[in-house]
Amino acid sequence: MKPTVYAVRCERYDQVEEKAAELLEMMGGIARYVTPGETAALKVNLLSASDPEKAVTTHPAVTAAVGRQARKAGAEPVIMDSPSGAYPHTKSALTKVYRTCGMEEAAEHAGLGLNFDTRSEAVSFPEGKLIQHFEIMAPLLEAGAILNLSKLKTHALMTMTGAVKNLFG
Repeated sequence: MKPTVYAVRCERYDQVEEKAAELLEMMGGIARYVTPGETAALKVNLLSASDPEKAVTTHPAVTAAVGRQARKAGAEPVIMDSPSGAYPHTKSALTKVYRTCGMEEAAEHAGLGLNFDTRSEAVSFPEGKLIQHFEIMAPLLEAGAILNLSKLKTHALMTMTGAVKNLFG
């Protein structure tokens, strides 16, 4: 199967709601990815406690738009991340990052949950060549769906990380 890339032009954040719905329809509709009653983890990229306009993190308008679509399909969307190593994975650190990045306000306006569960679980991967286990956020393992809302950006070790690296945070 050939990979497919979907894209829509969105020039302003006040268009995100409409454009996210259009993009998800192109991808087969949100119901292809979530089911009624399940927790849908909105895995954002919150590298640091930065104002959304600095473009360091997933924008809250994008998170809210996708979350509203998941809620319309009957899922229970919850914003989740484990911010960079600069922050301890604690409720107080998550509160600061969610608030500064605009996720707290996005959750309130879109009717989304915010994850404060800091548990992790070791997951075995014996066939790995370098790594045979991963520590994964327990709420992600328990979610019925994970919607990867990465931030398109570069990294010191890569030209562009795309959406892959977001799942390592």
